[in-house]
Amino acid sequence: MWLDHRQARLFAVGRERTDQTVIENEDVVHKIHRKSDHVGLGTEPLDTAFMEAISDRLSTAGAILLVGPGSAKVELSAHLHHRHPQVSRRVWAVEPMDHLTAAELAATARKYFRAASRMRG
Repeated sequence: MWLDHRQARLFAVGRERTDQTVIENEDVVHKIHRKSDHVGLGTEPLDTAFMEAISDRLSTAGAILLVGPGSAKVELSAHLHHRHPQVSRRVWAVEPMDHLTAAELAATARKYFRAASRMRG
């Protein structure tokens, strides 16, 4: 799953097929520009309703890889840990990743899960 503060792109990745679902954050606040001497990263925290919509979609996922360019993936991981521990246990990794095409993300996920499966036994 690729995530930023504006949208989540969920991929059900099979050996030959990939299905994508996009969840838009309806309450997105555009980037807040701050001077360097202010606390914060210049973005608002993820909206709880947005995180709950994602959590609901992830509830049926097997193994989960959370990727994205900013802090949203870490915020979602913490949300899952505190409010949806059964889903959180299926998160295999949280990794930084820039914007990729759907095909690139699916290929990255397949490669990651093949390698992780071998390491996990």
